[in-house]
Amino acid sequence: MKTILYDLRKRTGLTQQELAQATGKARALITDMENGRRPITAKTAMKLAGPLGVNWFEIIDAGQSTTTGE
Repeated sequence: MKTILYDLRKRTGLTQQELAQATGKARALITDMENGRRPITAKTAMKLAGPLGVNWFEIIDAGQSTTTGE
């Protein structure tokens, strides 16, 4: 199941590698978060927000809704 992170990354036109480089995170971590295998922490959301052009809490709020089925 793809998450909001996947949608946001695609919308910005970034590759996983580009997002990883922009945030200092491993590409494998980006992949795992996009596929719902790893949670997105507030600290990571803050790093992702800038390159994705959103507020960090939007990533967290959407992620919680996706993972809980709400």
